[in-house]
Amino acid sequence: MTLRTPILLLAGALLLGCGDPGRDLTRVTGLIDGGDDEAAEDQLRAALERHPEDVELLLVAADFYLRAHAEEHYKPRLSLHYAMRADRAANYQEPRATAAMVRAHRGTGGFEEGDALVREGLAGLNHPDAEAPVQLSPVDPDLVEPSPENLQEQRRRAAAGPDRCASGLHLVPAGRYPLTDGTEAVVEAPFCVEEVGRPVPASCATRELRDCDATETTVVRGPVAGLLQGAITDHRCCAPIDLGR
Repeated sequence: MTLRTPILLLAGALLLGCGDPGRDLTRVTGLIDGGDDEAAEDQLRAALERHPEDVELLLVAADFYLRAHAEEHYKPRLSLHYAMRADRAANYQEPRATAAMVRAHRGTGGFEEGDALVREGLAGLNHPDAEAPVQLSPVDPDLVEPSPENLQEQRRRAAAGPDRCASGLHLVPAGRYPLTDGTEAVVEAPFCVEEVGRPVPASCATRELRDCDATETTVVRGPVAGLLQGAITDHRCCAPIDLGR
């Protein structure tokens, strides 16, 4: 055997490894299961460069960026990107890709361009809400699965809102709220906020309320602003959810 032979064998083995997306998938999922998210993300990117049309890898990527427990990797729009790529790669015949698209879209809090995507996704899942999709609002970013249980919880929250806040206050559930700069605001506990703002700051204590903290203010002036009356910069007061019980 000449020196050239083992070199060729080694090159062939390396090429074989690069040509097997299953090995990349096993490596990536192993890192994810082991909790090494940084290494998993690096391996996932490299694997998708080698296999950009592999449906299984694309689905793993879609799920990776939508996992609620990994704050630094929670990127619903990036998840939607990979879910749509998986859907195309599967020739629009993969129900898991359809489900991933719906989850990712809802994880963003919804946006106008995605409305048709949600309808098509729900129809692809034979979901009962396909004809009239129940859109999750940005105040419920934790309910990203289009399951009957989550839709029921969404309705329960909507119905419970007025009873959990005093009149004139709006319920803001605990959750992770995506901001326009790509970061997130994390609300640890639900709170109530005034539905109508005041152009001139007024004392919250005189109305038995309190000043909203920095995180609450960011959420109220960002993801929740469209649900309240008045300008984003209007002054509003907050209160705990049991006010009025």
